[in-house]
Amino acid sequence: PEQVEAVYIRVFGPGVVQVDGRQMDLDQIIPYLEPKLQNWPDKPVILHTEPDAAYQDMIEVYDVLKNGYKAGVDVKNIALPTNREIQEYIEFFGYNPFEVPGG
Repeated sequence: PEQVEAVYIRVFGPGVVQVDGRQMDLDQIIPYLEPKLQNWPDKPVILHTEPDAAYQDMIEVYDVLKNGYKAGVDVKNIALPTNREIQEYIEFFGYNPFEVPGG
């Protein structure tokens, strides 16, 4: 089976989002996810909000993910790691997965 890698979404501010290191508009997220989730519907989608971004900015992206089913893309596995969890990941693996293009 395909290796279980996550999709990393980084929220910088209102409508300013990177998905797997690529700058994207909110309406590009679901089309980008569609082929990735087609073969692996439970692939984790990890949503991280930068400290300078507002909570509402993250909610907008979360709503896009939750409403993906309307476009036929059911995003089942959304994770919202804390900054501490991300820091622990960086210490363990030696890199920040949100800063590496392609995850």
